[in-house]
Amino acid sequence: EIADMCRPATYQDYFNGVIKNIKEFVALRDNAGNDITRKAPILLHGYDYIQPRKAKAEIFSGGSLGRGPWLHPMLFGAGFTSVQMRSAADAVVVQLNEMLQSAIRPLGNVYVIDSRGVLNPAAPDSAGESEHWLDEIHPNGAGFKKLASTCWNQPLATLLGYQFAPHELDDVGKPVTHSQALPNNPITATA
Repeated sequence: EIADMCRPATYQDYFNGVIKNIKEFVALRDNAGNDITRKAPILLHGYDYIQPRKAKAEIFSGGSLGRGPWLHPMLFGAGFTSVQMRSAADAVVVQLNEMLQSAIRPLGNVYVIDSRGVLNPAAPDSAGESEHWLDEIHPNGAGFKKLASTCWNQPLATLLGYQFAPHELDDVGKPVTHSQALPNNPITATA
């Protein structure tokens, strides 16, 4: 299964289930009994790039998802370096965001917000809060604030009818972080 993370076609099947669930949610909205609900916009976002690391999410302890870390243990157990872990995680994030854009964005009154590259990556060897990350896969308060100001506030406010002045917008066109899922990355050599 670890080697499968190096080949996007193998985890597309998992994302097909995610896409199916989102489409079912949209269909619930579209088939609602009242006009207000049927006209409600849906905003959806994917993940930003994740650095697998030993950071637990104590806030989720006792929940069905567990408290993590979710990716680091299996990638570390497979002998991946932190660079290879980042490459594998980025490949998954790229595939998820691409599927959201192609399968969900065309649905009526559904807006997919691409937040890749907004957050500063966590330090690979960190076990707690690092940069914009609370744990391995969840942003901290500063991370959520940056996501909101950089890519969530504008589409939401625009849908609500607010017109922004140029000085009110953060620069949304320049990601601070770029995907490490490149064809010549060391991860492809271990696949």
